[in-house]
This record gives sequence, C-alpha cells and structure tokens, in this order.
Amino acid sequence: MKRKNALIILSIVMGVVWVMLLITHVHLINRVIVMEKQFFQAKVDVAALKAFDKIQPAYDTEASHCLNAQFFDTLLFDSAFSQALREQSIFEDFVWGVYCTNEEKFVYATANADTVMLQSSRFSYSLSAYNNSDNLHHFVFYLDFPLVKRHSSWDMFIGFVLLSILLAVFLFCFITIIILIIKESKVRRFRSNIMNHVIHEFKTPITTISLATQLLRDDMVHKDPESTQNYLSMIDAEAQSLQSLVEEVLTVFRSEQIPSRELREISLHELLQAVVNVHQLALQDCGAVTYLDLQAKKDVILGDRIHLLNAFSNLIDNAIKYRNGDLEINISTQNIGNMIEIRFKDNGIGISKENQNMIFEPFSRVNVDNANYVKGYGLGLSYVRNVVKFHGGKIKVESDFGDGATFIVSLPINN
Repeated sequence: MKRKNALIILSIVMGVVWVMLLITHVHLINRVIVMEKQFFQAKVDVAALKAFDKIQPAYDTEASHCLNAQFFDTLLFDSAFSQALREQSIFEDFVWGVYCTNEEKFVYATANADTVMLQSSRFSYSLSAYNNSDNLHHFVFYLDFPLVKRHSSWDMFIGFVLLSILLAVFLFCFITIIILIIKESKVRRFRSNIMNHVIHEFKTPITTISLATQLLRDDMVHKDPESTQNYLSMIDAEAQSLQSLVEEVLTVFRSEQIPSRELREISLHELLQAVVNVHQLALQDCGAVTYLDLQAKKDVILGDRIHLLNAFSNLIDNAIKYRNGDLEINISTQNIGNMIEIRFKDNGIGISKENQNMIFEPFSRVNVDNANYVKGYGLGLSYVRNVVKFHGGKIKVESDFGDGATFIVSLPINN
C-alpha cells in the first residue's frame, strides 16, 4: 500500500511538473513571438522612415503628382520600400495600400492585397499632401506581410507539439523507471522476507528435534516406552513441518520460472476430476460435499499439467482449511469468448473486502479467528496466481466475510 501511495504521489508530482513545463513553454513561446514581433516592427519602422525619406522630395514638389487624391507614383513607392526593407534584411513578400481619409477609400492597393486586412495591419503611417486644387488631403499608408503571421502561428504550433511530445515521453519514461524500481525493490524484499521467514520458521522445529534427540539419549527415557514414543512422535511431527516448509518455499521459487516442462494440450474437465479424486480422502475426512458442474463446451488448453494440478489443489486445500461447519465445494466451468472460466465456490468463512487485494501476495494470511491454528505460510495463493498468469489467464476472488468465497480462474482455450 505504501509503494502504491508513493507511486501515486510521484505520478501526481510528475503530472504537475509536466503541466508547469507545458505552461512555461507556451509562455516562453508567446514571449519569444512578442519579442520577434517587436523586433520586426522596429525594423519595418526603420525601413519605412528610410523609404519615406526617399519619397518625400517627390510629393512635396508642386510640379509632382507623386501623391494626391487622383494620382501618385506607385512605382516610386514600390521600389523605395523594397529597397529599404532589403537593407533591413526583410525579404518577406509584402502588400501595401494608400487610404484617403478625406474620401474614405483606398486610392491604391496592391493587386493581391486584402484591403480589410490592410486596414487591420499594425504597420500604418500617416501622410499629408496637396492635390491639384491645393486642397490638403490626409492619407494613411498601410503595409502588411501576410506570410509572417502564418509562419509565426505555425512555428508556435510546431514548437508546442514537439515539446508536448518530448514532455509526454519524459513523463512516460519517468513513470516506467519508477515502476521498475518498485518492482525490483519488491523482488528484493520478497527474497529477504523468504529468508527471514524461513530462518524463523526453521528455529522451532530444529530446536524441538534437538531437545527430543538429547532426551532420547538419556537412559532413564529408554526405560519408559511411552516417553520414548512421545519424543519420536514429536520428532516425526517437526520433521514433517520442516518438509512442508521446504516444499512451500521451493514451490514459490519454482513459480518464478514456470514451467520447466513442455506445454501440452490438457482437458481441464479431466484435470478437475483428477484434483477432486486426489483430495477425496481429505474431503471425506471433514465431511465435505463436492459438486462438479462442467458446462464448458471447449475445455482444452495448452499448459503444464503438474503446475495446474498443484494450483487447483491449493484452492481446494484452502476451502478445507478455512471451512465453517459442513463444507460444500462447487466447481463449475463455462466458456466466455475464447476463454474458459473455472469457479471454485465454497461456503467457508469467506474473505473481507479489505483483505481481498492482499491474499495473492507472498506471506499474506487473512487475520481471522482460526488463522492461528490453520497451518501455512501464506505462499499458496501467490503460487496459484503465478501459475494462472503464466498460462495467460487471470484469477480473482468474490467473497464476503462469513459468506464463503468464490475463486474465479480464466484461462485461454486452445483453438
């Protein structure tokens, strides 16, 4: 739970960082564009001043018709502005027009110019000149660069998309690394827990066997057959406990490399019947009743028979261990799409909702009243999950405390 919370917090932090970087990027792009516009504006203004300096003598002369309401020299304007813009290293295509405020109309506009766009251009300069009747007319010279706007917008969009992709890749890589680190840490803790747990569990039976052996060497004990038998029974019980522990630990380690044998076609209906037969004596001993409802039309899968047999046996063992009075076990199958679903349902003590997420973790045992006298090390369901996962399947549990449990195993059928 702590690892999960830590990952959630890190993901939230990285998400916030990502959003902040994205906002910062957009802000920087806007600032760069504003600065570029200001710099471009300054260069155009300088070019306009130089161009008007060249044009000024022409339309200040009374004999010239350079600029008035009826006629002005467009070639002079065009060449003067082209040269002035090139001197400022501005080679973008431009359009221009002259608007007469007295007559409220454009007296001239470049052929491909949009007069509405021209009037909204930020490059505008006021001019005044006399016409042939010596009437003062006021003009506005408009200059526009249509492609500059498009380039700026496109550059901003490209930069935004590229940085968004880079930040998304960065976020994905970071989260992936965090997940891998957590998994590696989990594996290390798992192995460490196994060693610590095994060492702890070994102490009690070894100590008991050692003491019983020392007592058996006592001559006084040999004279009492009943004591001798008790000590031998104690040694036998502890030896079986050690063997059980070793088998469970080896089972978990084997599950990390499932399977070691060749996969073959297996009839799950036949396998389930075999599992019930194997446990027949144990089921009879506790007065359990087992029902098989094998409805799946397709039950053949590709798998490892031994591991699957052990996994299903573990589910039945758990039902026996955690029974609550008269035990009933219902095993049913059905096909769902290209999967076969196997349900192991019992009427035992059940599992509370808060414990259902942890039962498949190694060394996890549900804290119930009879957990103290039920033998085991919490490794069985971890092994079952690993076996099911290897076969491309899934396992889940549906249960309420005091109302039994249903383990649902889904495996892909062999087509």
